[in-house]
Amino acid sequence: MSSDEEYKPTGDIESIWNQTSKWRPIQLEILKVKFANGNVVNIEDLSSVQLDPDVDRILLTGIDIRTTTSVPKMQRAFFNRLVQLSTFSDEPPVDSVAHDLLTYTGYEDEVLHFRPKPHLEMVWQGHDITSEADYGVYSERSRGTTSTEYLVVVEDKPEKRRSYQGGECQLYGEMFLAGFNRYLQRKQDQIVYGMILRGPFVRLYKTVFEKRYFENIEHDKIPSVKISPKRFPPDTDFPLSLNDAEQREKIVRLLSVIRKEVEIIAQQY
Repeated sequence: MSSDEEYKPTGDIESIWNQTSKWRPIQLEILKVKFANGNVVNIEDLSSVQLDPDVDRILLTGIDIRTTTSVPKMQRAFFNRLVQLSTFSDEPPVDSVAHDLLTYTGYEDEVLHFRPKPHLEMVWQGHDITSEADYGVYSERSRGTTSTEYLVVVEDKPEKRRSYQGGECQLYGEMFLAGFNRYLQRKQDQIVYGMILRGPFVRLYKTVFEKRYFENIEHDKIPSVKISPKRFPPDTDFPLSLNDAEQREKIVRLLSVIRKEVEIIAQQY
């Protein structure tokens, strides 16, 4: 390497920056990001959360995927998909499970919609960055224009590729582009939610992007403020499992609370 050639840390290369699905810890370090454990929503009284009328299709009350063999016909499709998550390693139906979770917790309704592979892009410090989360939740009000994503879903399949920090590097990239695209439309603080679905295991996330953070990004600067996305459950605990009846209900209720909060945010755009 010549003396005037700029040194690039491992992972700080154009082919990594170009697609957020390839992001590594170095991207988070440069962008001043450090994940932290914390509540994504208020979880003190989840039992009072009003659920979507069709939620029984995925709630599977009292059913343990590991031991139950017979379920009602209405619940059979989701039950079979959860069984397959733990049975097959070649191509488990993670995308179908994510689709059902979003559908039956109300993310496909009058206010919100979701779509597979939302394509977002931006340029920062010469990097042409693109993002395609597995699913993105957007508002009815943005349909037909530039869709604004409020929640992004990453299906992490570690058996097919090396997984950096359990998918969190990729998830931050998806949230980062979603937040920045919304910031360009309304220059204020932005909130983006996220979910990592890794087999039957779920973690939920929330990132609050300060206006100052995206001001720096907009002007091609390194951020002057740090970002601390919150994760739940904490990385010191196991993620929530869709195989367990109680944890599955908790996932459903958490997603329902997030949906209500996203609806409020979406009405502002």
